[in-house]
Amino acid sequence: MLVGVYDESGRLLDINATAERAMGRREAEMRGVSWLDFVPAEERDKLGDAPDGVVQLEHAIQTPRGRRVVAWTNVPVLDGGHVVERVGLGADVTESRDREAVLQKSLADNEALLRELHHRVRNSLQMVTSLVSLRLGDVADPAVRATVEDVRARVQAMAMLHEHLYRSRSSGRIDSRVFLEGLVRALERSFVRSEISVSTALDSVQLDVEQAVAFGTYLLELLGNAYRHGLPRGRPGKVQVEMSVDDGEACLAIEDDGIGRDAARDATGGMGLTIVESLARSRGGRLLWVEQARGVRVEVRVPW
Repeated sequence: MLVGVYDESGRLLDINATAERAMGRREAEMRGVSWLDFVPAEERDKLGDAPDGVVQLEHAIQTPRGRRVVAWTNVPVLDGGHVVERVGLGADVTESRDREAVLQKSLADNEALLRELHHRVRNSLQMVTSLVSLRLGDVADPAVRATVEDVRARVQAMAMLHEHLYRSRSSGRIDSRVFLEGLVRALERSFVRSEISVSTALDSVQLDVEQAVAFGTYLLELLGNAYRHGLPRGRPGKVQVEMSVDDGEACLAIEDDGIGRDAARDATGGMGLTIVESLARSRGGRLLWVEQARGVRVEVRVPW
């Protein structure tokens, strides 16, 4: 530890051997010299006048070996209520501050790279969505049109997930209500089915990246299934999307008042539902079908 004693005007009276080594000067050379003489000119204005109490500060000092950074705690010595001397206790933090500077630069470089990557991915996904939408206008066959709509919906879902992950990169957490609500509306815009009304009841919980990908996939496949099969084009209807967490279990449910599970084309054998069921099982969950008087309710339940 560096120790220095100086009078009320800032002139050095005594220093220890550690301070001598750090300053690169002998005590005799520094005795009677103001400590400000060792502080680079550009930093002196930041220091100001020393108050009467204990002061903690950090500043550079100029030594024959170069610039060093020292963190000081200055303690006043009082006589009759007046400051007559100060004792400075310091630690050379040069290496620590140099490492911090390197880390800060590395962080800034990584942030710049991440921003560039984000912009490129976002622009690429927007371009794919635009190209698919243009192609959709030329498609007359209902089956082909449904496939193209499905592709567009999936790309938009990936774009939304990417955007949420980028914006939450500092915490790595995503708000379930904001994320799933946005995904619902993106699918609503993608399918362009004004005769279908979609409402939501979503709990707000924090999802990590893996959970966000999983719940985004569940929603994409199940809500897309309701659009494509539960409520075939031209049939008006309602869809309710729910997400809740209770008793150690998270539940995502999609309920529609359409034609029902048995009548819906490919409702039980599609690739999308296979993906949902497999993903739910991999997370210790299950896929449930709840038959109703009208339509169907599909639930994905996973441990929380």
